[in-house]
Amino acid sequence: MPFQQFNLARIEQFSELPSQYKVVMLGNSRLKYATELESELATMSAELGISVAYLKIIQEEAQFSDFEQFLGPILELKPNLILLQAPLFVMDRGGYLNWRYLQKHIVAAVRGNSDIWDTRGNNQHRLQFDLPCTKRRLGMTTEQLATALIGERVRRTSGRGTYDLNGVNAHAVRTFSARASEAGTKIITLGIPKSAVLNDALQDFYGERLIADQVLAQRETTWSFSESIPDNEYCDLIHMDSAARLLYSSWLIKRVADRLLGQESLESASARAALKRINSS
Repeated sequence: MPFQQFNLARIEQFSELPSQYKVVMLGNSRLKYATELESELATMSAELGISVAYLKIIQEEAQFSDFEQFLGPILELKPNLILLQAPLFVMDRGGYLNWRYLQKHIVAAVRGNSDIWDTRGNNQHRLQFDLPCTKRRLGMTTEQLATALIGERVRRTSGRGTYDLNGVNAHAVRTFSARASEAGTKIITLGIPKSAVLNDALQDFYGERLIADQVLAQRETTWSFSESIPDNEYCDLIHMDSAARLLYSSWLIKRVADRLLGQESLESASARAALKRINSS
């Protein structure tokens, strides 16, 4: 089952959930590893005294155009918040990475593993929900692993204008943000940390962290996670393990609750009680 068909069905199912608030999240595999499953996020929010349904749509090495077919149906849901992972504002994959995507699907089709034959959506289910955290260090130190990851990224993206503050996808995000605002939906720019050693290596090689900081600085509403996560709580210096994921998710659902309750009149006793629980937890 293709990416589009699988997730349009999920959007339809999401529209039927009986929650007071709806939150949609779009991003890449780092968002998937940084946040608990949607049902768990809803449970965590309920423990704070607020009813929130979450929909999270993931694409590997995502650029904003990957989600274009979902934007209309998402706005029809009238979600309270849409959280966009920061790289979506600047990521333009370019010809080389798009060729890798096509090559991957051709190989999968030859092997009989393509989404074309995957009528049950198993491939997409794995993409959206599976969280295998193999510590892919192969005996390397964190510095050696960071260097190896940088080398792979440079081979894939060097000289191809992958991060563009004024690119096609950046323009598309601005256009969508205006549409969402007119529909009464708030767009939040979501920052997700990488390990400190990898951030330093990225900055030394070609300023990627600086670009990410510019994105967060330019947006009207940004949520940046400021707590320190040890390097050993990442599967591979990029994707969080279960301990870091719980920490990040706990922070995120509190930010969501604060924002949603702030949109309501705080005259109600239930809203005041929920905020009290959030601030004391």
